[in-house]
Amino acid sequence: MKQNRLFFLPFLTAFLLLFIISGTNSFASNNTRKVLITGKVTNSDYGNPVANHEIYIISESVNNQNASYFKTILTDEEGFYYDTLTTSLNKGSFLVYTYDYNNKIQEKKHYFRFIELSASNIFVTNFSIYMPFQAEQLQARFKYSQRNNESRFSFRFTDLSNNENISSWHWDFGDGNESTEKNPDHIFATSGLYKVKLTVAAQIFGKQKISSISMYLYVSEQSYFHMGGHCFAEYFPIDKGKAFLYFIDEYQKFIPVDTATFDTLGYYYFYEIPEGEYCIKVQPEITSEYYGTMLPTYYGDKVFWEMAVHISHHQTNWEYDIHLAEGHDTNLGKCNISGNVAYGDTLSSSRISPAKGVDFFLLNEEGSILSSHYSDEKGNFSFEKIASGNYWLTVDVPGFERKTKFIELNDENTDVSNLEIIIENGDVNMSVENNVFSNFSTLGKIYPNPARDEVNIELSATANSSLTIEILDSQGRLLQTENMVLQEGNTTVKLSTSSLKSGNYLIMVKSEGKISGKPLIVSK
Repeated sequence: MKQNRLFFLPFLTAFLLLFIISGTNSFASNNTRKVLITGKVTNSDYGNPVANHEIYIISESVNNQNASYFKTILTDEEGFYYDTLTTSLNKGSFLVYTYDYNNKIQEKKHYFRFIELSASNIFVTNFSIYMPFQAEQLQARFKYSQRNNESRFSFRFTDLSNNENISSWHWDFGDGNESTEKNPDHIFATSGLYKVKLTVAAQIFGKQKISSISMYLYVSEQSYFHMGGHCFAEYFPIDKGKAFLYFIDEYQKFIPVDTATFDTLGYYYFYEIPEGEYCIKVQPEITSEYYGTMLPTYYGDKVFWEMAVHISHHQTNWEYDIHLAEGHDTNLGKCNISGNVAYGDTLSSSRISPAKGVDFFLLNEEGSILSSHYSDEKGNFSFEKIASGNYWLTVDVPGFERKTKFIELNDENTDVSNLEIIIENGDVNMSVENNVFSNFSTLGKIYPNPARDEVNIELSATANSSLTIEILDSQGRLLQTENMVLQEGNTTVKLSTSSLKSGNYLIMVKSEGKISGKPLIVSK
């Protein structure tokens, strides 16, 4: 059986290299789920390859039915092993491990991910294990590492051959380039899997001896790092909740990447995330004791996505802690607000599919956030047993302009259950039967942004109407208020920002039962 496996390995090697050269970029486009695994086993004392050695690969789940994966592989004559893990999952993990002569385990856990930002999943795991077997009198060995503070294409190679009589070194980097230095630096031109070979020569007992050894080196198309943090509800870790990761592209579009469930200590983890700009949101589960009272919160401890602190992700960081914002108490009553949200076509008002997990915020008449609920699997949401009064209902969808509706509840109107929200093409369309506001103002462009001493605000009204312009700080505190009457048509209003310090703010326009808002940056 071992001979058959060894006979097959050279063909598998050729397939692996051909696949990487010709098909690496095909993964993301055709949704093929393949993880390529390779590495080398060497003797920790002498550096020689360890042939016919068992490597174990295990994964808890490789498809949506949670089927597990386990395989035993033998290393070839050069100490290499190869495997291809096929999966239907967008993300997952696997463990590679082996044992040395004394049955001591060595292991490495890897996390793979298939998203539009990631084109391939190739992993190289090398093992240096104790094996009490004397090597040849001359045994080449080396290590490599990425150079600090340089690109992922730049590597340093260090000769570890244990012989004082070495007279020459020859490096073949596997990309057509060579070197005769003892410890060379090399920059690869493109990403890919490279087989790097070191050959050393030495005079031993008057005879010329030559030894070679090869190792695989993978230069990824992007650099990948882990991220995570701790979520706090008041002074304690959250009991139950989720974290949502968004990639922010060059057009400031928020692209959902992953969802993570908190562990028992309130930690969340995102593994193997490509470099780039990101945003993280956390929220309590519906079964959490904090649901409804502690609000969904973005990194930077901001309630709404416009104010969130963006993460420049270029290294592993486990300290992106988030403290959930706290809502205000709501008075108990007999009134209810409910509705449904779906993805659809705003032009035809057709509803295509329910929108699960969309955050809705209930604000009092002064604009203070009282509570937050999110839509269920059918897109339904509700706020129950609230007191009579005037409220604002706002929906927060990352990257979409936030829309708000004014709702009046009284003894004659205790239930507003016909809220319909459609999300489509970068817009959120909110409508309420028998509650249509014809005279309202819309907030257009604000400039300059960043502003210094004043900012221009473009407004548009379908009829003569009164409005209020407010400037709020990053904590939602009201700093400035401007009341005016707006004539029908388009108007540009100048607002002073001379009293504001450098920082992030929010401009809110309230008119005829509607609110619209946009972020403002002040830079002195």
